[in-house]
Amino acid sequence: MSIENPITKERIDFRVTGAQTAGRYTEADLYVGPGGYAAAEHIHPLQEERFEIRKGVLRLRVAGMERELVPGDVALVQPGTPHVWSNGGDDDLHMILRFTPALNSEEFFQSYFGLVAAGKSNAKGMITNPLQLAVLMEEFSDFIVPTKPPRWLQRAVAALAPIAKRLGYRVHPEPEAPKESGRADQAS
Repeated sequence: MSIENPITKERIDFRVTGAQTAGRYTEADLYVGPGGYAAAEHIHPLQEERFEIRKGVLRLRVAGMERELVPGDVALVQPGTPHVWSNGGDDDLHMILRFTPALNSEEFFQSYFGLVAAGKSNAKGMITNPLQLAVLMEEFSDFIVPTKPPRWLQRAVAALAPIAKRLGYRVHPEPEAPKESGRADQAS
């Protein structure tokens, strides 16, 4: 399965899913175009994230320390550690990501990339509708937590999830309804 984020220039091809490893890990090829990036600094509260660089240059900031990784380099980010990354070169970046344990990693990326592709983000690829955010934050808080805004504000937004769901907000974007043809079929 391949999914893309047109704004952040990421494409993910899952190699191994959590279902295939009994939840032990998820592994994917991540391809990032020049200028591509992770949308925001974040933490994975319960997971280790492993970056193995295959092609290109990864600019990785972990707990405030920035470094560049090149093919053959591997970096591990421990659970709860703030980090953000970007393509640090002029060419495509290819890396293998592994999340241990898997949790709902694949579902997060499918949902987030789907919302961006459906036009539900700002120009930087951030979901800004507080009701949509509430549903995402409730569903994926074990997998990913942004470092900004402050945690108290994130919790306040997440508390809106039941209201958001009653209003029709979902984790995955709804497919567009078919447009009417303009004809009315009438019985004679």
